[in-house]
Amino acid sequence: MEDTTVDRKQSKPASRLSHVIIILFCCVLLGLVVVRLYRSHRPGPDVQVQRRSGERPLYLIDINAANVAELSLLPGIGPAKAEGIVTYRREHGPFRSIEELERVSGIGPKMIESIRPLVRLGDVRGPEIATD
Repeated sequence: MEDTTVDRKQSKPASRLSHVIIILFCCVLLGLVVVRLYRSHRPGPDVQVQRRSGERPLYLIDINAANVAELSLLPGIGPAKAEGIVTYRREHGPFRSIEELERVSGIGPKMIESIRPLVRLGDVRGPEIATD
């Protein structure tokens, strides 16, 4: 019968070394993931867009298609009013005129006049309905 104790003793250091290498590799990988997450979630500088009076906007916001974030870009429209616009549009269908925004709580004639040059009406037909 052969003695296998010598083989086990010689394989232990190699096995331990491979475990140490794997643990070190995992620690380095975990560290890289933590650094990446930290960098992606730290707050960046606030960006403020200033427009000179009389200057045309680069694009118009479609009030029948814009989401809350896009609507929030309009002056005087914060996240709550933007959510109100989206909710109204979901419940009543697309806006047929810009003046219809007055039906949304917190939006009046003065606000409509201030955002009029910045918005447009997209498709007012609403969603397509199959007639098959």
